[in-house]
Amino acid sequence: MIRQTITPFMDSWTWGTNTLGPGQSQRWWLWWPGYPGFEGIGVQPATPGGEIRFEIPGMQMNADGSTTYFLTVTNVSSFAVQWHFRGGAL
Repeated sequence: MIRQTITPFMDSWTWGTNTLGPGQSQRWWLWWPGYPGFEGIGVQPATPGGEIRFEIPGMQMNADGSTTYFLTVTNVSSFAVQWHFRGGAL
């Protein structure tokens, strides 16, 4: 519901397509120039029937006033899944 409400007001971007094997996880980080920065971050399975879990286990304020977000993406499917990393800022 929130995503549908704010999406029309956000400049969105896609940052690549990745593949995860069954049960595999990847850890990522994302740097943003402000703090805390209103950032909508998400992942979307590109493989039909694929299911992934997405977590943001933390973020930190950097000395230059920017923010680093830490992300974990896990494939909970029994087969390899491609996924898109997407974001947007307001």
